[in-house]
Amino acid sequence: MKFKSMLNTRPDTFLVIIIFTTFSGFLSGCHPCSIPGACEPTWTEAVAYVGDKGEIYFDIPVRKNKRFELSSFGVSRINHEGFAAPSVWGIERPDITPEGKLAVTGYIPLPLRYGQNIAGTRVLTPPKVLNNGLYTIDGNIFVNGKGHFGLMGRFSYDNGTVQNLND
Repeated sequence: MKFKSMLNTRPDTFLVIIIFTTFSGFLSGCHPCSIPGACEPTWTEAVAYVGDKGEIYFDIPVRKNKRFELSSFGVSRINHEGFAAPSVWGIERPDITPEGKLAVTGYIPLPLRYGQNIAGTRVLTPPKVLNNGLYTIDGNIFVNGKGHFGLMGRFSYDNGTVQNLND
């Protein structure tokens, strides 16, 4: 009974609610984020391993002969609270345009060796000696000019051995 009385006393309010609800539904389908996963970052797994000469390397296991352009790359130690704390190595491309694209393109060799000098990159944190503990791998890459991906990985380092801890 209250619903009928509301229609009789304030039909303009009821009409505004109906119009607002209808147009909100239409407009939400036009927003890019209405597509599942469209506004979530796309992440790619990065892994670490020890080479034949004891050097640490970083790679992307699902790369399948794709070519990559590096935007940034870093390794940080995970502190006792579980947070990425001091960076132990970090590099970036200083030539990113205001639109977020690489101003000068150049493919990077994979795998990356820890502390490797890469042409066209700026060293943010010079490589430090790795102590036993947990570390994160993070960075950003462009794949074949088709997409921008975040790199993410975790590993433990223990007396020259590496174990990946990616979920």
